[in-house]
Amino acid sequence: MDRSGSWFVQALCKEVNASNPDEDIHRVLNRVKRQVSLHKISNVPSMVELDGKRQIPLAQDTLIRDLYLKKNNNYEKSTALTAAQSGSDVSGHSSSLPSTPRLGKKRHHSKGCRVT
Repeated sequence: MDRSGSWFVQALCKEVNASNPDEDIHRVLNRVKRQVSLHKISNVPSMVELDGKRQIPLAQDTLIRDLYLKKNNNYEKSTALTAAQSGSDVSGHSSSLPSTPRLGKKRHHSKGCRVT
């Protein structure tokens, strides 16, 4: 594993890569904060004031919906099946009506996390 980036970034990449498609960002960040606060301790013997210290990450957001980082094939299949049964397209609109933007739970996708 590449040890680039802060403890938080390293733990974030590890947890995003290990996360399930049905886990939202809040669940992933809770594991990241736990990982950093419990398992990381500074090692700076030349500076006593910095040696043996811990970090407690603070993650703030203004999200009002769940944010998913990975594609969930089961969610898409069940949505497509439900839409087909109801005569709607995958977005939930009737197939005879023009498509318009719809507010609702959207799933965002990522191919993983890399520290460069």
